[in-house]
Amino acid sequence: MVTPPDACRVPPARRLAWATDRLRAAVRRSTRPRRLLLDVLAHADGHLTVETIHRHASAKGPLDLSTSYRTMTVFERLRLVHTVMIGGRTTYGLADHPHAHAVCDRCARVTALRGHEWHQVSMAARSRLKGFTCDGIIIRGACHDCADVLGDLPEVKDLLLECGEPRVNDGT
Repeated sequence: MVTPPDACRVPPARRLAWATDRLRAAVRRSTRPRRLLLDVLAHADGHLTVETIHRHASAKGPLDLSTSYRTMTVFERLRLVHTVMIGGRTTYGLADHPHAHAVCDRCARVTALRGHEWHQVSMAARSRLKGFTCDGIIIRGACHDCADVLGDLPEVKDLLLECGEPRVNDGT
């Protein structure tokens, strides 16, 4: 499936520079495996599994799968990436901009909520949870298409209609 262009999308070079700067600020070396994995994440249109990240990165040079797993764990601890469970699998996305995710539990479609939508969701969460910050929010339910089929989730349909077209990444 082709992902529609995203007006909020930051250029990959800028995303990569952000991640590299954050890695250095954490006093971590910018090793070749780390650079390869960050490059894949910076160019991704959505969240990817470790296996998919590894496959794209190893196409540019030798890279062990266990190194990819360990490096993604380090990236998560450093808050360079965030994770979202999609279809029972952990996926990773570069954490370079605030956004929320609406994940369809039926078809695994992911809709990224950015800009105005992110602001509305994060403000609602902050107003209810004093003292907390919003790094990322995951909303689960049924996407617009599945809600049409199910016919019983109008509030999810309304939210997704307000947030625009869904962004899907099948990892290819």
